[in-house]
Amino acid sequence: MPEIRVSQRDSCRVCGGKLLKRWVHLQAMPLTDDLRLPGEERDEFLYDVDVFYCLDCHTSQILHDIDYQGYYLDYSFTVAESPFAANFMAGLAKATFAQYRLPEGCIVVEIGSGDGTQLSFFKKLGATVFGYEPSAVLCRASESIGVPVYQGLFDENSLEHIPEEYHPADVLLLTYTFDHIPEPVKFLETAGRLLNPETGLLIMEVHDLEKIMERREYCLFEHEHSVYLSVLTMQEILARSGFCLISTDLLLETERRGNSLLVVAAKTSSVHAERALPPLTAGFSDDWSSYEAFNSEMAKGICRLDSFVNEQTAAGKRIAGYGAGGRGVMTLAALRSASKFKYLCDKNTAFHGRLAPKSRVPIVAPEHLSQNPVDVLLVFSFGYIDEIREQVAHLPNAPARIVSLLEIL
Repeated sequence: MPEIRVSQRDSCRVCGGKLLKRWVHLQAMPLTDDLRLPGEERDEFLYDVDVFYCLDCHTSQILHDIDYQGYYLDYSFTVAESPFAANFMAGLAKATFAQYRLPEGCIVVEIGSGDGTQLSFFKKLGATVFGYEPSAVLCRASESIGVPVYQGLFDENSLEHIPEEYHPADVLLLTYTFDHIPEPVKFLETAGRLLNPETGLLIMEVHDLEKIMERREYCLFEHEHSVYLSVLTMQEILARSGFCLISTDLLLETERRGNSLLVVAAKTSSVHAERALPPLTAGFSDDWSSYEAFNSEMAKGICRLDSFVNEQTAAGKRIAGYGAGGRGVMTLAALRSASKFKYLCDKNTAFHGRLAPKSRVPIVAPEHLSQNPVDVLLVFSFGYIDEIREQVAHLPNAPARIVSLLEIL
């Protein structure tokens, strides 16, 4: 990985306001995908994660920017092997077609399209699809399943890289990508130029800030996430950019992933604007007092995790983790007890044989649980815990106890 360059802002990413208050502080945290091989001597990127609240527009955000030009080239995170994730992606495509009566041949463009799996479900239903993805690894995977893609980081100048045949788009899709956009308002303005102004739909899935706070899920505060949105601040940022929020229930909550906030929006000039939700009532994000005590509550959650690990190992129990994505990496990076984990399981073969950044916990295949058994398995990817329990239960020497991260936080 090339040298990581960091720059600092002094104003809000959304409104430009200067009244910003810090409410999250995590010391010396890594990049979530900075996995390394044993013995690799290159310097590790560690930098504080500080999250600020804008007193003017109420958006939570980090104020540092990282040059990601080289970082995402070999990014290999994917959930394609998960049955739950596959059901979510199939359901998202089906619900979009059904609820908005998309015609065959409609154009669906996805920003942050990964390995193309989500677009492949739209393609099966008759859509013409195109992806935009920074990872060369994932672009090759996308092309291998017949989903065309452009490799690059999307910004306000990116429309020229999307072939004319995909203009205007009927659906512009971002799943867990909008949180990563450093200039969210400029992005939405660009999205408005790509979408069909009369019938186009903008569908975005982000991590729901309200749920993050309720669960003290500190592992989602990371360098890669520029903004943290609730449904209220999502509606406000859309309105600022000429969009209206038309739905938050495209899929049932039980069909969604983790703490997913899934929204459908359209241009205010669109035929869909008649479905626009009324201005949402002021919620927790309007009041700074909702945030003021969070950092100390978060610290207590981290202490509970450390105590749990220390108690288990003191009792002679062996412990491992499950999930080497952002949740697992960042959870371990904040723990003093991380070195007590024997390993970290993940189905993604691209992770195997590598070490999690900062904690240096080795990442292995789930089958390693049979070869090198543990007593306790702590699941960081809690949204997939049911399928993880089922998968692990069939292994010889399965751990006696499988615990969700949320049970302790």
